Amino acid sequence: SKLMGKNMEANKGFLNFPSGSFIIVTSKDNDFINKLISGISENTTIGFGMRFIGILPIKEKFFNGWNNFITADSGFILKKIGEKNKYHTLNDEDFIQTLEKRTIIKLSKINPNLNFENFKIVIRKHAGNKVVNVYSKNIKNQSNVCYFNLYSNKDVAETLYNYGIGNSTGSGFGTIYTNNFKDFYR
Repeated sequence: SKLMGKNMEANKGFLNFPSGSFIIVTSKDNDFINKLISGISENTTIGFGMRFIGILPIKEKFFNGWNNFITADSGFILKKIGEKNKYHTLNDEDFIQTLEKRTIIKLSKINPNLNFENFKIVIRKHAGNKVVNVYSKNIKNQSNVCYFNLYSNKDVAETLYNYGIGNSTGSGFGTIYTNNFKDFYR
């Protein structure tokens, strides 16, 4: 995910981390996690006066049936229309159908043995649902912040949790967490 725990200081133009900051990292790849832990343990300096102080492992629980998720980092979907790519957002009429289709394609490439029987995504009505502009290297991305329910088996839910929602998680896009830990992540 992006660096979490920040507040923008009004009229000062800088970020403040009143309770420290954190990054959410999810992966089923134990080698990757071990290398990450080893690397940050050897060099605790992160930059800008920040340093690494610890890891808090969280064991999310997933269920057969409904799982409730929240985006920790906005997710985006690019949809090819003719020769151009268009950002697909919560405001588009077919957003849920596109999100479901893209999610099945993405997760099937990761694990072709996943069962998508009765797979369904429902965007919950919530004041926090919104379309946001995110800039990465001066490139504007339209992405979605949303609260959603996923109906699937627990293997699909866990895979989605580990790989994120939408087209890209390379810059933190699409990182999600379950409603069970919502107070922790804020």
